[in-house]
Amino acid sequence: MKLKTWLNRPFPFYETYRQKLVVPFLFALFIMLFLVFFNPSHNTDFVLKQFAKVFAYGFITFFVMGLYNAVLPLLFPKVFDIEKWNVQKTIVFLLFTIISIGLLNGLYAFSFDNPGNNSRLFHFLFSVLIRTITIGILPTIIFVFYLEKSLYKKHQLLALETIEKLNNSRNRKNDYSEKIIISRDTKEKIEIPFNDLLCIKAEENYCIYFFKKDNVVEKVMIRSSLKKIEQTFIKSGEIIRCHKSYIINLSKVSDITGNARGYFFSIEGLNFKIPGSRNLLKTFPFITFVSRTSQ
Repeated sequence: MKLKTWLNRPFPFYETYRQKLVVPFLFALFIMLFLVFFNPSHNTDFVLKQFAKVFAYGFITFFVMGLYNAVLPLLFPKVFDIEKWNVQKTIVFLLFTIISIGLLNGLYAFSFDNPGNNSRLFHFLFSVLIRTITIGILPTIIFVFYLEKSLYKKHQLLALETIEKLNNSRNRKNDYSEKIIISRDTKEKIEIPFNDLLCIKAEENYCIYFFKKDNVVEKVMIRSSLKKIEQTFIKSGEIIRCHKSYIINLSKVSDITGNARGYFFSIEGLNFKIPGSRNLLKTFPFITFVSRTSQ
């Protein structure tokens, strides 16, 4: 694989604030435990003073990682677009985070943990920065490489297994005669046959229906929540909510693929792929199969 190709491969970014704070907490805890058990600076201070210093280094790690994870995506939403996040951005982001932590650790060490009484601040910080980059860059690249490979393999395998189960269940395909009736703000009513619906996408306070009409993909936007729309399809084993922002018609799925970021449904006629939630792959083939065989 070419380096450029690998750097552009999709990679996940934190989707919830819980993830954005739990991961920094675990890293901070690791740093604190490492300093307690290995004492790399051979600090001979009293226990309470050592504990305070260890806590300070852990807090710096948590503060910087938590701040960058939670605040930077809000300030630069286009840069941190989850659907465009890749390996290259991950490595740059992690190195930027590591360097920032190293500099803050250097400032703290210069002021409160400086047994050599070094008085040259910029020289001190530069040496800390060089050590941080030297120590951090290789493990960061190895970590990202391993994680991308593992997640890609996991999601791709699940996707392949699921599309196979879905194709097998299509041996008992049923045609729905019901129609979906959409009422727009203008009180105009639009009827869409179940079999023509492709997917429904949520965008803020609106939902977009994608459907086929005379073999042409059309779309209609209405003001509604996806949760409210989902209730109308509870009895259907074909049309389900696959993601917090999408409802799809499983009978229209042409393929399911996976990468490090997750797995995605392909629907013929749509020029975009639809993400699936983490727990859906294990449940929806069974639900669909039961729905078809019980009728």
